[in-house]
Amino acid sequence: MKERKSSIAVCIVGSLPHPIGGVATYCYNLSKQLCKLGLSVDFFDTNYNRKKKIPEGIARYEMLSQKTIFDRLFWLIKIAFRISSLELTARVIYECLQYAIYLRISGIINVCIVTFSLYDFIKHRKVDLIHTQHAYLRSLGSLIVGKTLKIPVVVTIFSSEFTSSSLKKLRTVASHICNKANYIISISEHAKNIARKNKVYNSITVNYLGVDSSYFDYKSNLEELKIKYKISNETVILYVGWLTERKGPQILLESITIIKSKKIGRASCRERV
Repeated sequence: MKERKSSIAVCIVGSLPHPIGGVATYCYNLSKQLCKLGLSVDFFDTNYNRKKKIPEGIARYEMLSQKTIFDRLFWLIKIAFRISSLELTARVIYECLQYAIYLRISGIINVCIVTFSLYDFIKHRKVDLIHTQHAYLRSLGSLIVGKTLKIPVVVTIFSSEFTSSSLKKLRTVASHICNKANYIISISEHAKNIARKNKVYNSITVNYLGVDSSYFDYKSNLEELKIKYKISNETVILYVGWLTERKGPQILLESITIIKSKKIGRASCRERV
């Protein structure tokens, strides 16, 4: 384990690649840059995968193991007795019962596992800040731990908390998490506005994600790409993202249809921009 370089210690709760995804990539680069700035970074990964890309400089890393529902229940009982924190247990029971109708049994188990595991991970560590990603169940667990250990909790929201159809039943919980957090970071004005529409009244700071421009140095192989995809002088539009409604590929296709129907050329597009 590496020695701490700074008096400021941050515990990031999120996920690292693999699997590759926007939030996982964000967590990786955020952790990497915080380490470069001299902060001490612990990482608690709630997304199990055998292959993980861990940034250099991380002081401590832990990943939740993959368990069946019965293994989880047995493990949960064991760790709960081992930790034996009455305040933590009381907070878990209160939060889970308060939103039991939305969490259901599987959600309650997940919240309990994240809560007790995270508490066990940092209870003997110097942690000045818990930074959790998405107003999901892991953030509810992070809030419970933060309140118990008197550590401020920052939640970064990405809008899917309130737009994903698969998470529709948990939007009330997401709003609760945002309103109870010490600080909220939104990755865009759009995400902030969506949170406001979902009754998030807590203060929200918009902080757009950074980009490592060196990663996108495509000029060296641009000609190779043109040959590979048989591109001559056509106008090429590249979409990068999941083929899911909330990412908006259908809006892109509709826009292209409108542009083609009105026969808008390159010059016209530049003028309109």
